[in-house]
Amino acid sequence: MACFAGHFFAYFPHQPNLRQNVNCRFPHLTLAAMPKQTSRKENTDVLQRGIMCTLIGLAVLLGPSFMAPSGMRDMVAQSYIVGWFALVLGVAFLALYLRRLAAAKKKL
Repeated sequence: MACFAGHFFAYFPHQPNLRQNVNCRFPHLTLAAMPKQTSRKENTDVLQRGIMCTLIGLAVLLGPSFMAPSGMRDMVAQSYIVGWFALVLGVAFLALYLRRLAAAKKKL
């Protein structure tokens, strides 16, 4: 079984001894253990996470403008960094889902 480290050192042909000294201590990270295709459930999970993170980010960013002036509004308004993080994370999940979808259609 090839280890990721062994695969990495394959790009250094001028130092063949590096590959022999590699000891793969993490057998779950071997190339043989990696799944070749993602399942439909995994793709659906990525889509759900993307939608939920995007909605949470939008709620945190846009929510204070619709709330009555109070301490809660100020607290939500101060957490805009969390809103941006959730929004970016959600968009990244959605982009990953679309990339997987395009790759699956390309294989057909």
